[in-house]
Amino acid sequence: MNKEGRPVIVLVILGTLAMLVSCCFLFYMWSQGQRAQQASQNLLEEQAELADDEESALSWVLEIPAIDLELPVIWEYSDEALEDYICRFTGPDPGESGNLVITGHDYLGGALFGHLDEVAVGDTVRLVNSDGEQYSYTVYETELITPDDVGALGNYEGDHAVTLMTCADNANLRLLLRCSQADA
Repeated sequence: MNKEGRPVIVLVILGTLAMLVSCCFLFYMWSQGQRAQQASQNLLEEQAELADDEESALSWVLEIPAIDLELPVIWEYSDEALEDYICRFTGPDPGESGNLVITGHDYLGGALFGHLDEVAVGDTVRLVNSDGEQYSYTVYETELITPDDVGALGNYEGDHAVTLMTCADNANLRLLLRCSQADA
């Protein structure tokens, strides 16, 4: 082999390795989402079995009919809980005055909040507890903010609001879905 052909072979090998690493990373991210979605579904099933048990840890379920989403909301936020579930980030209980912020990952493959960007202004968001108590909200705005713009979470309409938050633009931005209570 001549000397001119060696750089081409090296570039082909490096390109192939880069594609392989990228594929492995994407598969890993997809599988993390599948694991998280399964954990959420398992928690919903456990909740259904414990519906009459006051010891149940799950208080609320988030429903978004427009994207066929039904997920348990973990009320005590932690980085560990956020890996598998959507979590209450801050704010009051449903029905109380203020802005309830619920956050979750937007995993590849659509797990958890992976389809939140498909929700449109006017769509319905519901929070339902194990007693059947239900609060309905209407999406009135979608907004992209920077990760450090925590002040944006204080902006909301009405006395009773919910803001759903997830990553966007490869985690460079945050997508906010702002909702006001429909039956307040």
